[in-house]
Amino acid sequence: MAFDFKPDPQSASPLYIQLAQRLAQAIHEGEFLAEEALPSERALSESLDISRVTARKAIDRLVEQGLIIRKRGSGNYIAPRLEQPLSRLTSFSEELHQRGFKPSSKWLTRSFTLAAPDEQLSLGLATGERVARLERLRLADQVVMAYEVSVLPESVL
Repeated sequence: MAFDFKPDPQSASPLYIQLAQRLAQAIHEGEFLAEEALPSERALSESLDISRVTARKAIDRLVEQGLIIRKRGSGNYIAPRLEQPLSRLTSFSEELHQRGFKPSSKWLTRSFTLAAPDEQLSLGLATGERVARLERLRLADQVVMAYEVSVLPESVL
């Protein structure tokens, strides 16, 4: 395995967070390919000289983020990436249907709150106006493909 990880002893972040961030970076930079098997927790812990618990917590974090798929009895795999040119925008669900997947969503939070300063600026809202904040996971065949946050002015609902 050519994956290299050197923890930052000066960092306030726990070791598993540092490892999760480095693994995510490696995935985004193509060091691991879509659907490629990730080294096992044991292999990661031995090659990087870290505890197995640290490796497990880092992998758990990436599973939650949808970057890794855990297949019981088989191991952990890099989640496939869906890419779409900006010149042809379609809905997430429509795109997944066209690719033969069954789209679904899992709501994480739905709330009304005061708009943050950056949201006020982006949405043209006055101080004190409220927004609806919607967070959800977008799935393809029950595999997390995206984490989506939508912020809408309360007045449009």
